[in-house]
Amino acid sequence: MKKYSFLIYHKDYMEFLDGIRDIGVLHVIERQSGKIEDDELRAKYQQVNEFNQAIKFLSKRNPEAKPIDEKETDGISVLNEYKKLQSDQESYQQKLAQLQKEKVVLEPWGDFSWNTIEKLQQAGYIIEFYICPNRNFDPKWEADFNLMHISEVSSQKYFVVLHSPDETIDIHAEKIKLPEISLKRLNKSINEIIGILEKTEELYDDFAARYRDLLEQTRGKLAGELDFKKVVLNTEKQADEKLMLLEGWVPAEKEPEINKFLNESDVYYQAEKPTPKDNIPVLLKNKKFPKLFEAIGELYSLPDYREIDLTPFFAPFFMLFFGFCLGDAGYGLLFILAATYFKFKADKKFKPILTLIQFLGLATVLFGTITGTIFGMNLIDTGYLITDQSVAIFQQHNLPADIIEKLNGLLDVHIESKLAFQSRLKDLLGSEAYANYHNVIIKNTKADFPFLNSFRHLLLDPDKMFKLALILGGVQIIFGMFIKAANQARMYGYRYAFPTLGWLLLILGGGTVYLLNSTAHLTDNTAKIIFFLVLGISSLGIYFFNNPKRNILINFGAGLWDTYNMVTGILGDLLSYIRLFALGISSAILGFVFNDLAMNMSPFNIPVVGQLVFVLILLIGHGINIFMSGLGSFVHPLRLTFVEFYKNAGYIGGGKKYNPFGKK
Repeated sequence: MKKYSFLIYHKDYMEFLDGIRDIGVLHVIERQSGKIEDDELRAKYQQVNEFNQAIKFLSKRNPEAKPIDEKETDGISVLNEYKKLQSDQESYQQKLAQLQKEKVVLEPWGDFSWNTIEKLQQAGYIIEFYICPNRNFDPKWEADFNLMHISEVSSQKYFVVLHSPDETIDIHAEKIKLPEISLKRLNKSINEIIGILEKTEELYDDFAARYRDLLEQTRGKLAGELDFKKVVLNTEKQADEKLMLLEGWVPAEKEPEINKFLNESDVYYQAEKPTPKDNIPVLLKNKKFPKLFEAIGELYSLPDYREIDLTPFFAPFFMLFFGFCLGDAGYGLLFILAATYFKFKADKKFKPILTLIQFLGLATVLFGTITGTIFGMNLIDTGYLITDQSVAIFQQHNLPADIIEKLNGLLDVHIESKLAFQSRLKDLLGSEAYANYHNVIIKNTKADFPFLNSFRHLLLDPDKMFKLALILGGVQIIFGMFIKAANQARMYGYRYAFPTLGWLLLILGGGTVYLLNSTAHLTDNTAKIIFFLVLGISSLGIYFFNNPKRNILINFGAGLWDTYNMVTGILGDLLSYIRLFALGISSAILGFVFNDLAMNMSPFNIPVVGQLVFVLILLIGHGINIFMSGLGSFVHPLRLTFVEFYKNAGYIGGGKKYNPFGKK
């Protein structure tokens, strides 16, 4: 970004702003103090908001387009007409609700004429309406008073009492006042209002067909006026308001466009590089794949202008973590097919989201394939059977005779799950022999489905998935630390990266020495010498050169505190990645449960009905599982990205999005 400052004569200012707006590359710097809003601006905000609400409402309708009359091209008038229509609709809805309440009260009394009631009153009689629970009704009332039953609804008696003015009525029942309208007339009024509301819905469809584009155009024009007004309010007036000072940011690659305009205009300007104190807007620049994940990164915060954008670095991890959590090849295939289908129908602005769903679906297919899970079916637990052919293969692999003899105890014994088979093998062979030969034995057992024999042993069981989750977590944490070191060197200078590089050397160097020693590639003495050498070099960066501006004692104290935070922090961060394994397992288990429910609860003895119930349970069950697991598969990788990865990458954030002043 380059910081531009403009000084313009006040009479030329509006013309200058029109030119700047046409170019559309300047992000105007807002004033930190002073009046930046006025009544006109607030009124325009309100009007734009009303347009947004109208467009959002009409966008949910998809009627056939109709031509606009030439005289009906005023977007403001159309909005006012829409608001009146909406106000009338609300008024009729309130009236309908009131009439429906009156209908509920009046219905038990039937359709009677109020003229008759009025004539009785003119004749000197009083008629009263009562409601009483059946259990509280006293039959003696019928003998004592002129009482007439009307109806009985929901264990309530509805009756009237006719009496003279001087007669006292002592009845322990609820006396009510009815709306003075007949049921027939009330129903007619309700039907009339329902007809008006239905007509209103048709008018909304007509509005959507005729005026939605016009409303969007008018909203864009108003938004442009808003931006223009905001720029004017963010302009500082100098030299008794004769000169106007405006500042803003321009991306470096856009400089030729604005410089050409400025050189042709009678404007004084300066272009400067940003200083550390400047609040510089951020314009992300990513290629096609990481660009899909920019919206995910923006859920947290844009990066600071001076730091590395982490979007391309977390994008592949997020995709893999989503697939790990959902972990069902069938579900992933549905994601891909659904997103591909809707891409042919969706607006251009929604296609990147659908492309992102395709990539997430692809990762889900990958992890579902390597774990052998498809629509809740587990391909790993598909039966284990040692046959004569298996024994012959064991002999070809030179398994000891005593081992083969023990395996004959499992000959032709069908065991359902891998875990149960491994347990039987361990009991039969002993721990040491099991550790040496279980791979070749499991590889050459027969599955219930012959096509699985060639690759089933390659599928990852829960134990291996648990380890894989920790490995992926460790890789992302270390990768984040490399980014942190690069960020520190870029923002502050290479010497500030020494403590992070020290930790990386200690973790990777120490881990490599341990691995080589445990595999007998290094003797114990050589391993100790190399380890202490790694420890010494890394300690220099961690404890003594962690901040070049502080003295060595303060650095040592800060290094001790950093050691405590690193040891506890990295361990906690690493354990957080277990959630990948847990979510993947829970998704697979839920899918299996719904499959089991469909098999056990479907009445297959009833033709057609059994199959329909089976399909219905599968659709509902797997639909619930896809929703719940899909939501978790999005949220938890998000958490791992924004907490564990961002922390270890030293992410600062807080960037403000680049928003150029231009035409809408």
